[in-house]
Formats: sequence, C-alpha cells, structure tokens
Amino acid sequence: MGKYTPADEKSSGSNWFKMTSLDDGPVRVTFFGDEGTGFGELTGYECWKKDGKPMRRQTLAELLEDKPSEGWRVEKGEEDKPKFFLARCGYNHSTKKFNTFMFSQKTIRQQLESLVENTEDFGDLSEYDIILSRKSEGSGESKKVTYSVQGVQRKKPIAPEVLAEWKRVTEECVGLPAIFNDGDPLSLFSESVPF
Repeated sequence: MGKYTPADEKSSGSNWFKMTSLDDGPVRVTFFGDEGTGFGELTGYECWKKDGKPMRRQTLAELLEDKPSEGWRVEKGEEDKPKFFLARCGYNHSTKKFNTFMFSQKTIRQQLESLVENTEDFGDLSEYDIILSRKSEGSGESKKVTYSVQGVQRKKPIAPEVLAEWKRVTEECVGLPAIFNDGDPLSLFSESVPF
C-alpha cells in the first residue's frame, strides 16, 4: 500500500488530492505543516514516465540524471517536460480526511505565494483556510482550464478531532519526503517498511 500508482490517485480512498475532483465544485482545505515532522512544505521536480508513473526528485539536475532510458511519456506528439511542484498535507473539508496536495500548476503556486507574501492579511498557509476551484471551458484540444486559490479566514478554531487526527498523522505516517521514493506520505510506517 505504501507505493504510489496512478490508480491510487484516482480512487476515492486515495490519500492524494486529484485536481480534477474540483470539477465537482470548490474544495476548502486547511493546510498543516510542521517542518520538524516531515510534513512541512516540500518542493521538487516531477516528470511522467512512459509507464504512466511519476518520477520525482528534489532538484531538476537529479531528475534529468535519473531520466529513464526509454524517455518520458509522450502526449499530443510531445515528450513530457519536467515540472516544478509544491507539496503540502492538508485537511480536505469535502472528504473530511487528510490528503497530500501536489501543485505543479504555475498559476496555483503563484496564487499561494501571493497569499503567503501578503503577511498583513494572510501569511503562513496554516493560519487560514484555502478554497481551491477549477473552471473548464471548451473541449478536446481547445479545452482551457483555469484554477483559483482564495484565502479565507477561519470563523472558528480547527475542530479538536481534526487536530487529533493531524497529531496521529505526524506520529504514524512516513511524511512528505516519501514522494521522492514513489511513496505515499500519508501511509503508515508499518505499511511502508518491509519486515
């Protein structure tokens, strides 16, 4: 269970947040992140292999050095290009569970950075909630997708049961660095370590 596969990302029980789930409507997220626990913000580079699985590394140089001999996935006649990503763990209010959120879309990352830089009203992402939304126009090759990120001040404190679950996650789960080994950051240590 500790290994990531594209099927995991699509399943409803997955720990990975799928951006296409925003087609069902906006999602409210409470981001958490404790640098000392392996659940602080994580950045790196990813590209998709021909077998449909992602390869993720901390630096672009590491990703290019480890490029598969058969090359990257080809879509629409072009080979995939490495993308920078930002990863965080957060509480998804729609599903009422923690997810790993990976953002390789530049527009999302820029909007998140803008909120962080606006220290007067927002600042650290764990101090307020985020509303993520997606809008699609057109179809097929002409389909255009835009994403929106909105910071929202909390009207009440984070529920005690959510805080208790976050405590469990930080104590029992492997953490965001597992991404670089094709792992699921929210899998339990006992599920990830072979005995």
